[in-house]
Amino acid sequence: MTAPVLALEDIVAGPVMAPWLGPINLSLHAGSITALLGANGAGKSTLIRFIAGLETPNVGALRIDGKIMPTGNPRGIAQQGIG
Repeated sequence: MTAPVLALEDIVAGPVMAPWLGPINLSLHAGSITALLGANGAGKSTLIRFIAGLETPNVGALRIDGKIMPTGNPRGIAQQGIG
């Protein structure tokens, strides 16, 4: 399989002692179709906000084409074609 176009690595959000999201690991590959499903309050919107650079996780990394992107940088992520 080819390298992922977008990857989330060990994303965690919330207080250090009681995180409410994560750790999340996700790899999206070119040509694939992916659905994000979950109950209300499960963190779906927050996860999308991390990918778009609108939120900053406590720990973890976002990679686009193998390159680590700074979190909380929506302009830089949009320049990579995401969002």
